Amino acid sequence: MINNILKIFLTMLIAFLGGGLADIFNLSGAYLIGSMVFIFFSGFLKINLFLPKYFRNLALGFAGLTIGHSITNETLNLLYILPQTILLMIFSTIIFILLSSFIIKIIWKTETLIALISIWPGNLLLILEILERRKIDKKFVSFIQSFRIFTLFLLIPSIISLYSHQNVIENIDYSYDLLYATIITLICILISRKIKFLGGEMIITAFIIGTLNSTNLLDFAIPTLLNNFFQVILGSFIAIEILKCDRRFLIRALKPSIFISLFAVAYTLFIAYIVSLIIDYSFPALALSFAPGGAEAMIIISYIFSVDPSFVGIHHTVRLFILTLFLPFIVDLFKNR
Repeated sequence: MINNILKIFLTMLIAFLGGGLADIFNLSGAYLIGSMVFIFFSGFLKINLFLPKYFRNLALGFAGLTIGHSITNETLNLLYILPQTILLMIFSTIIFILLSSFIIKIIWKTETLIALISIWPGNLLLILEILERRKIDKKFVSFIQSFRIFTLFLLIPSIISLYSHQNVIENIDYSYDLLYATIITLICILISRKIKFLGGEMIITAFIIGTLNSTNLLDFAIPTLLNNFFQVILGSFIAIEILKCDRRFLIRALKPSIFISLFAVAYTLFIAYIVSLIIDYSFPALALSFAPGGAEAMIIISYIFSVDPSFVGIHHTVRLFILTLFLPFIVDLFKNR
């Protein structure tokens, strides 16, 4: 017990050090990228790292908080264009899944299920939870998924910055907001655990917060400390999942990971550009909305660059809800094939 507590403390300390260092260099998503890199290299140095499973539930809950908080009454002003863009986003996501999984299956000789789940653009923590419940080997999936999220987070902001200017965001550390946001998120997590809906920590929290926020029944900001804490947990889990793979496996999985990651970025930018020409809407907003994966990251980036967080948030919420709904059926359908 005490040993595990010390491991958790050490893991979080290393993760926050990485995030803090990245923040000094003003990297977008500093605490996500910094924690991921520091935890990854600490693992290679054989440092004992550990995060309990309930941290994953917290991360899913705070992901729901981030998404739900981005849905405001301003979202109602987007109703004239949302049906078109949401349908196009769903269609482009389906094409991405089919193309990418087909390429992985044919070139790298993987099973159909593993190929599909490896590029499934849902929440990584949720995907890993489903694979654990179905007792399916998650090494290949976690590595490709983690590498894709890392690449999206690294490249998309650089491209978006060419079209938008980064804002100087005031640090929000008010104790009232921190306490309020934490309590309401924990209540939503407890409700979702009672309902026992798969991925409910994120989806139900996003729904409750989004409903209350859009009707002006909530009035609080997401504190910087809470936002950084969530990024650190997410980055740490991604790095720890990669570290579970042996080096021989990492070498084998590296090529498909690089290919899928670069393909995801190129595909997102191409589709967003075409759609922006068709419907005459902001290219940066469409690129962040159509990005296959990293919902929390894309919403954070949209906030940093003032690229319509409500628009980006509603697209990722819809995509996550649909993909989360169908993922267990897809897993069961292809599990024994």
